[in-house]
Amino acid sequence: MECMDHMKTILAYAPQHELALEYIQQSEIRMKEIQDADKDRRWIIDTEQKVMTLFKSGDIDGARREAHRLEQADPDNKIAKKYLAKEQPSMWRRFISRLRR
Repeated sequence: MECMDHMKTILAYAPQHELALEYIQQSEIRMKEIQDADKDRRWIIDTEQKVMTLFKSGDIDGARREAHRLEQADPDNKIAKKYLAKEQPSMWRRFISRLRR
């Protein structure tokens, strides 16, 4: 960030300074990429939590729907794989019977 401030100072004195312009443009692109990656990572974490919460509350269809969305966004996601594996009928029957106890 300190370099960015220096480059902005250079641009204040020499608005056409190519190196400073290029540095600022590249820095802004990189910061946007980082923000987007953080936003995507946050969405995945939030969706994982939602899947687990829905499943624990007994909303099996909601958990399945969210797990499918999660799997589409992140095919190797362990939470999605775990809860989608529970789609098999015997697993659901055992889960529902436990809820009824």
